[in-house]
Amino acid sequence: TSGSQAADSMTVRPSANVAAIMMLAVAVPAGLAFMLPMGTPPNAMAAASGYPRMRQMLAYGSLVTFWSVLVLLVWLRFWVMR
Repeated sequence: TSGSQAADSMTVRPSANVAAIMMLAVAVPAGLAFMLPMGTPPNAMAAASGYPRMRQMLAYGSLVTFWSVLVLLVWLRFWVMR
């Protein structure tokens, strides 16, 4: 009960937005594994062929991850946190 009293004293009220943000905070990073061969099955197959070098995979994966996080943050700002 001391935890609920502390939450009441801080006026913390869970809402749908807080729940959505917490779910996204866990789910989205798990889906942004574009950088390494073990991230997705197509990455593993491409790496097994020996054609792309690890440095190339990291470079392109970093770009995709950066833009994905940027889109996510914009979406959170304008859709979830209205």
